[in-house]
Amino acid sequence: NGGVLFPPPSAYMYYENKVELTKLFQKSGVKMPTTWIFRDVNEARKAVDDVKYPVIVKDPYGYSSMGLLQAHSKKEYLSAVAQFFQNAKLGTEALVQHKVQALREARVTYVDGRPFHGYW
Repeated sequence: NGGVLFPPPSAYMYYENKVELTKLFQKSGVKMPTTWIFRDVNEARKAVDDVKYPVIVKDPYGYSSMGLLQAHSKKEYLSAVAQFFQNAKLGTEALVQHKVQALREARVTYVDGRPFHGYW
């Protein structure tokens, strides 16, 4: 026997992967900023008229605001997604989110459906 693995293996696809976590949130009805996920620069360019500005372009494995790119216009967006995909590892998707003005960031950890730990 042994201990129970936590988090369970079924949760690993969401750990530090903002794309998969976003898909889970959307499927579960969790409120979040409008989000677009693009597989490559061509797909991102085609959406230039659908994206609502301002936006943040994120690396799905990024952390501590590393690698965030902002765009307030179509021109800035096209430049940001080109830069993202030029520097990204092959096969990395871009996460583009409508920019939300927030005074603080909150981080909350849930265990078994209940808040376990949180901080501002």
